Amino acid sequence: MPVVRGMRVVLMANSVMMGGVEEHVRQIAAGLQERGAHVIVVMPEGAAIDPLAVSIRAAGASVVRLTLAWQTHRFGSVRRFFRLVRLLRSWRPDACHVHLIGYTGGRWIILAARLARVPSIACTMHITPSAPQSWRVRLDRAVLGCWIDRYIAVSEVCRRRLVAYLGLPAAKFDVVPNAVDLARFAGSPEPDRQQVRAEHGIPAQAAVVGVLARLSEQKGLAHLLDAMPAILAEHPETHLLIVGDGPLRDDLTAQAAALGVAPSVHFAGYRTNTTAYLRAMDVFALPSLYEGLPLSVLEAMAAGLPVVATRVGGMPEAVEEGRTAILVPPADPGALARAVNAILGDQSRAETMAQAGRLRAASFSTTALLDRLASVYVSTLSATLPA
Repeated sequence: MPVVRGMRVVLMANSVMMGGVEEHVRQIAAGLQERGAHVIVVMPEGAAIDPLAVSIRAAGASVVRLTLAWQTHRFGSVRRFFRLVRLLRSWRPDACHVHLIGYTGGRWIILAARLARVPSIACTMHITPSAPQSWRVRLDRAVLGCWIDRYIAVSEVCRRRLVAYLGLPAAKFDVVPNAVDLARFAGSPEPDRQQVRAEHGIPAQAAVVGVLARLSEQKGLAHLLDAMPAILAEHPETHLLIVGDGPLRDDLTAQAAALGVAPSVHFAGYRTNTTAYLRAMDVFALPSLYEGLPLSVLEAMAAGLPVVATRVGGMPEAVEEGRTAILVPPADPGALARAVNAILGDQSRAETMAQAGRLRAASFSTTALLDRLASVYVSTLSATLPA
C-alpha cells in the first residue's frame, strides 16, 4: 500500500453544485486525511456547494473558498490567480490534484500550481468529449498538458476518448474509477425506507423508481418523465422519486404536470442523507445523455437496487449488463419504460439483480480508490525529484 502519511496534498474542485464529483472529492479528502496526509481543498464560494465544505472540514481537512471561474471578473480574476499562486507557495504541497467537470477548463488553476512549483500535478477528467475536437481545442490541451504530470480518467472509455478526441498523451494516463463507501449501506433499510416514503406521501407498498442526479441537461431526466405514462399504464401504483437540484427543476416540474403524472412524481431537492433515499427506492433509473463513471449508479448497486441506465460513457464498466442493470439507448423514453416495467413485473429478477449489484459495488471500494490515487501521487512525486 503506497504511504501518504505526512504528504501535503491540495485538492482543487471546480464545482458549482453538489453531485457525484463533489462526493468523489469528499471521499478523497476524508480518506487521505485518515491515512495521515495533510489535505487542503480549494473550492469556489457559493451557498450551493456549502455542504461539501462542511463535510470536508468534518473529516479534518482544511478548506479554502476561492472562486475559480477566472474569466468572469477581469481584474478580479487576476487578483484571485496571484492569490492562489501565493497560497500554494506558502502551503508547499507535495501534490496538487485538480478535478475538472468539463474538459476544456482549468488553465489558470494548473498554471498557478506550476508557477508555485508544486512538484506533482494530477488532473482527473470527469467528463469527456463525444466526438473529435477542433485543432484549436487540441492545441490548447497540448499546451496545458505540458504542465500536467498525470491525467486520471474515471473509466477506460473516458481514457480512450480523451486520447482520441482531445489528443492527450496516452503515456500520461491512469484509470482510477469512482468509488462507493460500502459501510453506509450496512444495517436494515426499513427505518429509512419508511421515513422517506412517509415524508413524501408515498404509500408503503408502492413501487418506487428513483434517481439521484443534478437536474441538468446531462442527466436526461426529461426522458425519464416522458417514460412515466407508459410505466404507470402497466404499473399504476408506481411513484418516481427524483433526488437532487439544479437549473432544470422548474422545467421538469412543469413537464410532469403537462404529462399528467405530477401526482406520482416527487422532487425531493438536494439531500445529504442520500443513503436513506436510496433505501426508499425499488428501481434506480439514470437516463444520462453522457457520463464519465456515475457514482450514483455505484451507490444504487451498493444499496441493493436493480439499475436501469443509458449505455453511455463508462456506464457499461460500472455495471454488469443483464446481471445488475438493464442498459438502454440515451434519449429513448420507450426503452426506459420497457426496462423499468420488466423489472417491476418480475420480483424474482429484481431480487437477483439486487444481490448481484451488491457484489459488483464491492469492487469499487474507497480503499481501492485511495490506494490507486496514492500510487499516482507517490510515483509522480518520485519522478520529479532529482536523482
